[in-house]
Amino acid sequence: MRTRLDAGVELLERSLAYACGVLAEVSESDLARPTPCAAWDLDRLLAHLEDALGAFEEAATGSVSSHPAPESGRRVDELRRRATAVLGAWVGAPDALPPRVRLGDAELDTALLLHTAALEVTVHAHDVAVATAAPGAARPLPEELARGLLAVAQEVVGPDDRPGRFAAPRSTRADPTYAELLLGYLGR
Repeated sequence: MRTRLDAGVELLERSLAYACGVLAEVSESDLARPTPCAAWDLDRLLAHLEDALGAFEEAATGSVSSHPAPESGRRVDELRRRATAVLGAWVGAPDALPPRVRLGDAELDTALLLHTAALEVTVHAHDVAVATAAPGAARPLPEELARGLLAVAQEVVGPDDRPGRFAAPRSTRADPTYAELLLGYLGR
């Protein structure tokens, strides 16, 4: 029987695969490019993603400290290494995974954390793809991944997240793909 925790690990694995594919196309000369996150250039977005991956890796132990990851001179290589480490941390000991993860003074259901991690990694990877591609040529968000993340986004992104972490939802065409629905819901 597949559990929500198993589904979260699988969704995170697919999101990390997408992110690694996107990161393979980033060069150091891209770091000053603008991103869909209006106040951030690509270097700042990658620094945020590096910090997030460090936290998601640490979460597999059951607790996340509040210190940022150290900056890396070879950020893209470090991000790809961290993506592999994150997956290894969650896949390596599925029976030892804690039911809840401590985040400072709060606790979060581990399955929800995994689903949220997959959403964050995927959305930031999409933003990286948009920032580094020629107009209209960004690496597409895989449909099955977007389908799995749409319900997650609707569960964890609410009115208090807008504006701020997310822009207002954007309308989509009449017959949207799951990727368009997900990105539209997240204001991208």
